[in-house]
Order: sequence, then structure tokens, then C-alpha cells
Amino acid sequence: MLADALAAAAKPAKGGFVREALSAGYPKLAAALEAAFSRLQQDTRVRGVAPAVGPEQLPPLLAAAAPFRDAYLAAALGRLQDVVGAAYPGGGRALPSPADVQKCIAAMHGELKGAGASAALAGQAAGVVGKALQQLAQRAEYMAAAGPAV
Repeated sequence: MLADALAAAAKPAKGGFVREALSAGYPKLAAALEAAFSRLQQDTRVRGVAPAVGPEQLPPLLAAAAPFRDAYLAAALGRLQDVVGAAYPGGGRALPSPADVQKCIAAMHGELKGAGASAALAGQAAGVVGKALQQLAQRAEYMAAAGPAV
């Protein structure tokens, strides 16, 4: 039932505001799903009965919200690419200022911190930050090979 509701909200023609809100707020959605799952396991275990859900059921629950996760991670990558692009304007031939480098670091830290409430999302956000770091390194290598603009 939850999977059906999330799938309906993820459809571009039907989701609208709800789809945008769930995509932008995916870290909170993932943390809420993980917390509800954990509480359901804990509450049933405390009452002396077998847990209502097993650990193998968490990935399918999170997969039901995968369209929102994917949209969130794509937006995060876009934000980081914008910051990296601003640090190396003009094709990467100009040296970035210390402030530009600090902005890159702060943006990457912000993305990791924003995704930290969910263990699964934190690892995926680290992958996005890794892609941004690769882009930063490529631009720095290009600048080092081509030399700074004169």
C-alpha cells in the first residue's frame, strides 16, 4: 500500500508538489522510513513475539521510495557540479581562490551532513561527493597540465 502511494506520487503527471517535496526532503523521508521500520521491529520484540518485520524487508521498503532518492541524489550532484564549476571558471585555466575551495569543501560537507540521518542514504551521498571530487581533480589536473591563464 505504501509502495503504491509512493509510486503514484513519483509519476510526473500526478505527483506535482508532493513529488517535489518528497524528492527535496528525501533525507527526512528515508530517516522516517528507517526509524519506523526499526521501531516496528523493536516494539514487537519487546512484547515477546517474533518481530513483525525482518531485516531483509528494509531494502524493499526503501526501494519503494527510490524515485525520490534518485531525484535527490541527481539534484545533489548538480549542486556540487555547480560549485566545482564556479571554482574553475573558464574551462579550469584559472586558479581557484581559497574561498572557492572552501565553498567546494563546505558544499560537500553539507551534502554528507544532510544525508547523515539515513545510513543507506549516507553511503549513496558519499558516492555523489566522490563524483564531485573526481570532477574537481580532473579540473585541477587540466589546469596543472595547461598552466594558468595569463
